[in-house]
Amino acid sequence: MEEVMPPGTAGAKHVAEAGRYHLFVSGVCPWASSCRSARHLLGLEGVVSMDVADGQSGAGWVLLNGTACSPWAATAASGTPFYLHEVYRASDPLCASGTTHITMPVLWDKHLNIIVSNDSWAIVKMFATAFRTLGTAPEGVGLGREEEVDAVHKQWSATLLNTVYQAGVPLMMRGPEARETTSDEVYASLDELEALLATQRFVMEGDEPTAVDLFLFSKLIRFDVAFMHCMGLHGGRGGILVPDSTDQSKAGTQLGYPNVADYTRDMYQRLKPCVDWSSFTQYYRSTKLLPPTAALPDIEYVMASADQPHGRGGETHEVDSYSWMGDRVAIWAQSPKPSYTLETQRYAQPSRCIPLLRPGQDLIVLPGAHEGTREAWEFHRDTLGLGEEQAVWTSGSLYNMDDDVDDHIIRQLKEAMTRQPDTKFLLIPYCPTPNFVRWAQPLQDEMGADKLAIFAENQEWIEKYGDKGILHRHMSALEMPSVIELIDPSINVPRGFVCTTQAELRGARKLLAGTKVCIKPLAGATGVGILLDVSDEQIETYDFPLGPVNLEELLQLDRDADGEAISPAL
Repeated sequence: MEEVMPPGTAGAKHVAEAGRYHLFVSGVCPWASSCRSARHLLGLEGVVSMDVADGQSGAGWVLLNGTACSPWAATAASGTPFYLHEVYRASDPLCASGTTHITMPVLWDKHLNIIVSNDSWAIVKMFATAFRTLGTAPEGVGLGREEEVDAVHKQWSATLLNTVYQAGVPLMMRGPEARETTSDEVYASLDELEALLATQRFVMEGDEPTAVDLFLFSKLIRFDVAFMHCMGLHGGRGGILVPDSTDQSKAGTQLGYPNVADYTRDMYQRLKPCVDWSSFTQYYRSTKLLPPTAALPDIEYVMASADQPHGRGGETHEVDSYSWMGDRVAIWAQSPKPSYTLETQRYAQPSRCIPLLRPGQDLIVLPGAHEGTREAWEFHRDTLGLGEEQAVWTSGSLYNMDDDVDDHIIRQLKEAMTRQPDTKFLLIPYCPTPNFVRWAQPLQDEMGADKLAIFAENQEWIEKYGDKGILHRHMSALEMPSVIELIDPSINVPRGFVCTTQAELRGARKLLAGTKVCIKPLAGATGVGILLDVSDEQIETYDFPLGPVNLEELLQLDRDADGEAISPAL
């Protein structure tokens, strides 16, 4: 296979550039999913287009609704199924002889109409090297140094990545009589991984995952739903995320691989958009280990465990923390999290703190080029008697305000602090994301932590407690205490349940019968997505536009003086 070279490489056949390449992957294939994860982690979604196959058919990998990739884009327009073998034949007509193995993933060059590579490890490395500068991932997020990563990948390929299939596929195809000793190698490798992850966050030392972690994660996330049962891997210490995905009565049992479980959760919460849970059951189509009446794994039960806090630190993004303002002057810099994609969040998040400004004292960073934010500022400025110099405006050219803080903004903040040599300042973000730390930490280092404190919890705290899911038990795992219960069972919270499906919403509604309820997205902000006094009809048609939600009892604090439902956030 061939190789893509970095942008500007003279004379190269394949050069990295946006819009030129297309990635074909499958949700069920762990190797293909590793490429998909690399594309996501490095922020290459706008650079390399992608199709996810619906599965295997009698004619091989198929995209039932066609592909938008040239030169076959007409299949998407007409909804005609498209088969991966057509990509191979277009690249090499000799494929028609039947001697070529049609595999996922495939990296396709749309300019030259040729396959660049169908080697997952090679594709991931190309994304991490040749394509790296085209992605939107923050500086410092990469996939490791090539020579070191190659060696570690080779080690884990021999001991875990490939042995799962070597142990399980013969059993799937030929039944229990095909059992091989390689299953013992899988269990020994999991023991080794458990010991390693007790001392470090990722497989290789460092603050960010490497390419090796992507490949390991793609196997571990499938273990409970697919490998354990359809490949007969019932030995070792049990499941990864749950004791047994087909038997929730074992839910209270201590996990056999607690470090591997938290590592898997850590990676999952970075790569959640790349995981097609429903595709994992495709393994059961070909297994001969289970009778047709065998219970299938409870996917939502495993998903609920994957969503639990992982507690594996966040040392890269820590900043000095303060829990009070004292006599400091505030600098509000309330950029939304990168995951907040709605325009209302983009602008409402930074501007909602304008009313908190004290005339002639505090500063606020606001996104420029937005009429609504300007109007909000002018209203509060005139009403509260604020000074024009208290607002620091970015260009407004980037979606995430933190990414729009440039040298001009930094210079204004430094000048404001320098003009008051005896005054101490407190920089207050909405959340200390890597985007915020990128500019805030150097500014604090230059001004000094005594002059400029940062009011923020560290990343580990946020990962554990940073959304509304800590308040309630998950409908898919009602026997598991909520995070709040684990901290202190006496803490009063509204009655409610975390839900990810309509079936769970209906179940939660029954448990909350006799009281009015509200829906609150776990990752919502600025009141976005909150539905108050929800009807049964709304529950039946709710489509989770912002992901998992809490279904809670409607409390008095959610009503105004006349008893009408309101949201304090709005």
